[in-house]
Amino acid sequence: MRGARPSFIYRLSIRLAQQALPFAARFDKKVARGLEARRGVTARLAAWARAHREPSRPLLWVHASSVGEGLQAKPVLEAVRAEVPQWQLAYTFFSPSAERLARTLPVDIADYLPLDRPAEVSAALDALKPAALVFSKLDVWPELTLAAAQRGVRLGLISATVAPHSSRLRWPARGWAEPAYRALERIGAISAEDGRRLEQLGARPGAIEVTGDTRYDSVAERAERFDQTRDPFAKLAIVPAGTFTIVAGSTWPADEAVVLPAFADLLAQVPAARLILAPHEPNPDHLAGIMQRARAAGLPRCTPNGSCGITTRRPAPKRARQARGWCGKDAVRRSGRRGWYSGWWRTVKGSGGYCPATVPSNVTDLGTTSPNVSPVTSRSPRPLRTLMRRLVIRAPAPT
Repeated sequence: MRGARPSFIYRLSIRLAQQALPFAARFDKKVARGLEARRGVTARLAAWARAHREPSRPLLWVHASSVGEGLQAKPVLEAVRAEVPQWQLAYTFFSPSAERLARTLPVDIADYLPLDRPAEVSAALDALKPAALVFSKLDVWPELTLAAAQRGVRLGLISATVAPHSSRLRWPARGWAEPAYRALERIGAISAEDGRRLEQLGARPGAIEVTGDTRYDSVAERAERFDQTRDPFAKLAIVPAGTFTIVAGSTWPADEAVVLPAFADLLAQVPAARLILAPHEPNPDHLAGIMQRARAAGLPRCTPNGSCGITTRRPAPKRARQARGWCGKDAVRRSGRRGWYSGWWRTVKGSGGYCPATVPSNVTDLGTTSPNVSPVTSRSPRPLRTLMRRLVIRAPAPT
């Protein structure tokens, strides 16, 4: 697709978004962090290139939007590093959530993706001089993709997936993205259905091949070396035989609005059931919202010694809650550890309760290694509600 350019409307939208970011950053710490960290990114890439870029060695540039996409890119980067060590590897990401993951990848340079504007894109391509540019999942940026195509850079997309109701399939995003998807030379789709939706976005049928989700390779490798004897995982395994466990991974507020009331319904039939909830972004505001929804659903509370028990659907009076201690900021404070990982919730010394745990955020990628564990990872509230209701009907009777 050499010669193709992004539409005027797309470029105008990016320009307007850039001007609006400083205002949005006043109200969103994540936006503020991304805006601050992205300042000078092209200069950093150029400085690295002057010091370390070797023109005789091909460079593969891999871009992944956030942590999930980065985990899909990780096994690919590891395989390339092992099989063709002479290649240089560059990795970019968009979300501040991916900073920590980026530092663990086997690459020569990792940094934020510059904004998708002609000057920034040209500066990044001039610095890195990639032989190939590969996107992970769906984060294909038109300006970068088409500029790279004009320079003869090979273009690919791995673990490609498109949700049936994705906004990318509708105007105006579909019109903006079509030239970029058409320029991709190789696309590894997760499923045949994803492949058909990628064609709707503009991808050429001959470029698409169903290759599955590369994240499973990473999950399998990590599950093999995972130490289940360390806390709090060891305590999670100490449960009566037949305990019914539900894992809700990478949840958003819309998911929790469905999961928590449905789990409360499940407890009425299966008092020994437990829910392990792993928020996608365990920041203080998100955790406070989870606790508020849990209280509204009348879900179990924790005592000061960390044990959890069963309560009725109606929350306890305020004075009783203060005396007994709800799982939340107080419980995290008692644990002596606060921060990014305090959003993990687990059941300890009992059943049917929520307690905070300082667990690394990669736990959701370890798979279901314990018996009687049902993974729930859908982000769509409607399918998730249906699934949870089915669990209520099909849940085994307590022994």
